[in-house]
Amino acid sequence: MHTEDMVTRFLLLTPALGRLCQPPAEVRSLGIPLSQAKVLEHLALHGTKTMGEIAQDFGISLPSVTELVNKLVATGFVERVTDKSDRRVVKVRLTPSARGLSLKIISSYRNRMEYALSMLSKDECENLISYLERMVTRKVIDANDPIYNQH
Repeated sequence: MHTEDMVTRFLLLTPALGRLCQPPAEVRSLGIPLSQAKVLEHLALHGTKTMGEIAQDFGISLPSVTELVNKLVATGFVERVTDKSDRRVVKVRLTPSARGLSLKIISSYRNRMEYALSMLSKDECENLISYLERMVTRKVIDANDPIYNQH
């Protein structure tokens, strides 16, 4: 089991780690919150998605995704499209104008991560990524986990 000191040290790192994921200046100047920037980035990387897929990928509720997507539709960054094979299915995709912005977002995040990882050796990078992948695949980091809802 991990000592209380290790847990405290890990918790003290989280604000700094969060700052690495803040939107780039181009996005902040448009007034797009981090949550919307992340959806744009996600769609740029993974293509058209259903609302349910977005909710599952981010570990958030469908009403939260609906609210995010409504705001992105209103700003002209995404559009809803009906699936041609099943008209009941609504998908979300980037608009052409948002595609360029999304690529800037991805590029900015990549540059930040490259800079942060450049301070580590190749072995340290491999270990860090391996540990994080293990945490995610073991569902340690899952917003739907009951541990997040304890009071």
